[in-house]
Amino acid sequence: MAVDPNLFGTAYLDAESFRDMAGLFGVGMAFCDYPATNDGNAKLLRVLQAASRAIDAFCAKDFAPADRSEQHALDLTTWQFKVNRPPVTEIVSCTIRYAADGTITIHPSKIYVNNQQRFCEITRDLDGSLMILETIGTELREPQIEVVYKSTQDIPMHVKLACGFQAGHLINSGFADKVLPPNFGKIDMGGLSVNNKKGYRSSEEMSAGSFSPDAERLLKQEINFSVA
Repeated sequence: MAVDPNLFGTAYLDAESFRDMAGLFGVGMAFCDYPATNDGNAKLLRVLQAASRAIDAFCAKDFAPADRSEQHALDLTTWQFKVNRPPVTEIVSCTIRYAADGTITIHPSKIYVNNQQRFCEITRDLDGSLMILETIGTELREPQIEVVYKSTQDIPMHVKLACGFQAGHLINSGFADKVLPPNFGKIDMGGLSVNNKKGYRSSEEMSAGSFSPDAERLLKQEINFSVA
């Protein structure tokens, strides 16, 4: 059974950016479990999503980007369109307007997002609506895409950076759980401290808890703001 890619919501940092800065985020040997393949990127994305939810809990608020609503010409040859604020993290809704009073609703799951080449493409796996448009044409010279989406550009830079540090912390913690005996305790890995001890921990052991100290330092301003 396929895992829903949006299972844990919006990730505050994308997998490609995390890979480019993996050394900064302190992942080394543990990163071998996340190869640069489709499956590896999907697995890494879920870690980044989990790190984002940990940030939400830590700050008692979320940083999900606001919905952006735009209209763009649709290329009937490629069925592609571009948005103004890539990269896209989520397509909320999409409609093709082929006449002044004629529209076709496209489910977000039928839209392929290519953030590297910065385009969105409507797949041909529909109910025949695209074939009808290709056959009978459109009343408008250029059919329009009316799209609502979310963009990572709306996420504050320090939150993206904190997401990277927290994801690195989660990756290293998971690696420690895999290679160390249960309840082994605290271990330093490339400058990061992780602790696989369960149950009661001393104050020193708590310092290597479930949240990255680097991420915590970056997010303190959000805690102060929310209290004020």
